[in-house]
Amino acid sequence: MSDTHKDLQQALEQFWSYMARRQGGTVLVEELKLNFWDDDHDTMERRRYRSDLHRATISEIEKQNGGWGDVSGIDLLLEAITADYLHEDVLYECLETLKPARRTILLERGLLSPLYHTRYLAAEHVAHYVIPHRTELMEFLICHDDHKLVSRYALNTLSDLHPAKAVEYALPRLTDEDAYMRLASVLALQAAGYSLPAELVAALRTDSNEYVREAATELVVAKQ
Repeated sequence: MSDTHKDLQQALEQFWSYMARRQGGTVLVEELKLNFWDDDHDTMERRRYRSDLHRATISEIEKQNGGWGDVSGIDLLLEAITADYLHEDVLYECLETLKPARRTILLERGLLSPLYHTRYLAAEHVAHYVIPHRTELMEFLICHDDHKLVSRYALNTLSDLHPAKAVEYALPRLTDEDAYMRLASVLALQAAGYSLPAELVAALRTDSNEYVREAATELVVAKQ
């Protein structure tokens, strides 16, 4: 790692070491990153690490915008986004202050990051920014991502971008075991104005999840 990124690298190392200690010190840091669950234990030490991470993020963004950043720095920013996923301060700092060309690289690499928090946050926000092959990337994540959270946000974004195209992905997921995937599918069909058979609408209106039941009341019933 270049000295160019040492501030952010050190801030991340300190943050992950702290989180590993919080989880008993038995988990490897690399494993922790991939399956990160944040208990948001608000201690003075935790606030200090978050503050250091945010400060280092701002410094890295300045380097990226100044023309002496590189892809390894972008990847560190993506790692910082995962570290701060509950609060999203790092995410919004990146989205709002990176120059468009650097932000595009961030989002492209974020959508295919090994860190699933980074993937779902990129999928959630990419609808607001034009990047190459955005639609195809959403389709890929819907079909192939191994985290339902990522697939669900990708479906939401595809629905925002191309409501009619989202229909083919929403229909088979109306019976998904994950309630929030079913909800995303119902909302996508609503957005497209797609009508469903009366018996399917009736089943969704008696779904085990209250949010699905509520959303299903707005579905269009196909004429017989």
